[in-house]
Amino acid sequence: EGQYCIIEFLIGTENLVKREGILYSVGVSFVVLYEPRSGNYIVCDLYSIKFVTFAGSGVIPTMKNVKKRV
Repeated sequence: EGQYCIIEFLIGTENLVKREGILYSVGVSFVVLYEPRSGNYIVCDLYSIKFVTFAGSGVIPTMKNVKKRV
């Protein structure tokens, strides 16, 4: 949690969809990404995730600059 990442999801049998943002939360069957540009939170299905890429530290923003909602 708190690291910038790019997550690729398999939608259907052939479509890969890419979402990127700060990994905000991880649950049993979902993850939540925070998109700093739009200020949106995206809830993502854990079972459709195929690839996750974590950016190197200092390159892209982290959760230090994001207020966690309660």
